[in-house]
Amino acid sequence: MNSYISESILSKIEESGFTIAMSKEITLSREQAEAFYAEHKGSDFFETLVENMTRFVEAIFLGQKH
Repeated sequence: MNSYISESILSKIEESGFTIAMSKEITLSREQAEAFYAEHKGSDFFETLVENMTRFVEAIFLGQKH
């Protein structure tokens, strides 16, 4: 993930009163993406969504509000 984008996202999260308790970068497998977005299966954008979500590294953040 682009460092500037990560810092920008983290700043917005912290400005909203959250702290980051945990973060992780993952790449979803096709099976994971299909399961996560299963409610959209059959829609005209499902295939593009799954392709895009499996193409890049995703940053996952767990926030905790004070």
